[in-house]
This record gives sequence, C-alpha cells and structure tokens, in this order.
Amino acid sequence: MEYNIKLIKSLFISIILSFILGNSKTTPVLASKNYRPIVVVDAGHGGKDPGAVGQFSYEKDVTLAYAKLLKRVLERKKRYKVVLTRSEDKYLPLQTRIKKAQQLRSDIFISLHADAHENYSMRGISVYTLSEKASDKEAARLASVENNVDYTFKNFKKEHREIKETLIALLSRNTGNASAEFAHLLVRMFGQKLPLLNNTHRFAGFRVLKGLDTPAVLIELGYLSNDEEELLLHTENYQMLIVGTIERALDKYFSKHFNPARIN
Repeated sequence: MEYNIKLIKSLFISIILSFILGNSKTTPVLASKNYRPIVVVDAGHGGKDPGAVGQFSYEKDVTLAYAKLLKRVLERKKRYKVVLTRSEDKYLPLQTRIKKAQQLRSDIFISLHADAHENYSMRGISVYTLSEKASDKEAARLASVENNVDYTFKNFKKEHREIKETLIALLSRNTGNASAEFAHLLVRMFGQKLPLLNNTHRFAGFRVLKGLDTPAVLIELGYLSNDEEELLLHTENYQMLIVGTIERALDKYFSKHFNPARIN
C-alpha cells in the first residue's frame, strides 16, 4: 500500500513537472517581431512592512524608488515590457508577488532589497539566487529575515505541501542555471563601477524566488545601516549607475537568450 502511494506521487509529480517545464521560459525565447521580454521588477517590502531601517529611510521606500526608475529606464528603448509587483506603498504577501510573475509568464524576475546590519561598516551590493542551502551565514541570516514576512505556501493544505515542495525543488534546478548566469553578469558589471559586498553572488532559500518557472535574482542594493551608503542610495547619479548596470546586464543576457534588436 505504501509503495503504491509513493508510486502514485511519483507519477503525479512527473506529469505536473513535464507540464511546467514544457511551459517554462528558462530555454532561449524565440525572437518575434512583436515580442518584448517581460521583466517583472519586485520592490521588496511595503505598507505595514518597512523592511530595513536606516537613519532617515525605510527599505520599502528605497526599493520602490529604484523599481520605478528601473521600469522607466528599461522601457525608454521599447526593448522590454516591465511590470512592477507594486507601484505604491502597499503590503504584498510574498505569494502574491510570485503569482503575479507566474500569471504574466515573465522572462525574468528581479527582486530589489536593501539591508541593515549591526556591523555598521558593512556595505556594498550583493546578488542572491535560490538555493535550499545557504552559501554562508550572512546569506542564511538575510533569507531568514526576508522569509519571516509571511509563509509563502500557507494556503496549501498540509497533505499537499510535500508534493508542492518536491515540485519546487525540481523546478528550481531547471531555472537555477539561468538565474546563476544572469547573477554572474550582474556581479561582473556591478564590480566595474560600484562597491561590492564580499562573496557578491550568494545563495539562500528566499521564498520570493521559489515557485517561479523563470530566471530570478534578488539584488541587495546596499546597507541602510551604513551612513555613507544610505546617503549614496538616495543620490540621482548613484541610482542611475545601479539601474543602468542592471539594464546592461539584461541586454547582455537577452542577447543570448533573445534578440531585442529584432523588435520594432
């Protein structure tokens, strides 16, 4: 009996996974005359959830400002269709953010955040991709903080959670390589002009990156607990430097997986 149940579960997972992977956008997107890659930009936190707190700013406001600027910059050349998970100071559960990207069948998902640390000297940009095992203690700490906002799959019945988590684990392998490729591009390009956190590309189990059938990264823009960096994050030149770098990384990534130049 137990064997039959396991067999049924395995078959169910195989069927669902085949369907998901068959519809996944992790493979190169075929260039189309009228198609623009869909970029979902997620401004972390919002509303009742302020996120990290600096001397004069909240993470939720910093991420929203950068998300709006990134949308404007990316859409000016009409190469991308950019959708924000939130465009105002509003609380969104993590699952709602994920669902939005899924419904849009996004080509890439970028979640923007800013951090704070008891070590006020810590500063620099970092890029995270999904992994069940954290790359280091700092990555584990950050994932724990971000994940405590809510529980992504709280609406799923307990008996279905095992199947859901298995599917996520398998799907993560499929999107992991593409996510890592984009993360490496970001790190290399950020490093040319911007201060980086040590071990810039890190891995952790961020729930906002789970359940996505598309490449996904979480960018920590810097540390609000560092007075100098908090000031920098609010300057126009620094904002354009960060956003411009993300744009160049996207152009490079989609030059391989998609050809925006063919779009009218």
